[in-house]
Amino acid sequence: IAAGEKSAQQRGWEFETTCLSVLKKNFRARSCYRKVGFSLMSEDEGSFPTEGGDPECWHTMTRSSGSHKRAASSELEMPAKRIRSC
Repeated sequence: IAAGEKSAQQRGWEFETTCLSVLKKNFRARSCYRKVGFSLMSEDEGSFPTEGGDPECWHTMTRSSGSHKRAASSELEMPAKRIRSC
């Protein structure tokens, strides 16, 4: 995500927000995205069946272009961290 934002900046492309979708059950990814400035915009049910029969739930997350400059540069310089599961 940081590389995509940086590439857009270098090309002079203007954008107001960066959006992504992540599975609700993917707590690690959602936590990571929140730490770099993304916030939850909506929660939607998936359109494909799962093994259990219930559709997956997706979170749409976004962050504004004002926060992406700081977050994009810090993401590239951030050392890898081991994430502890709850």
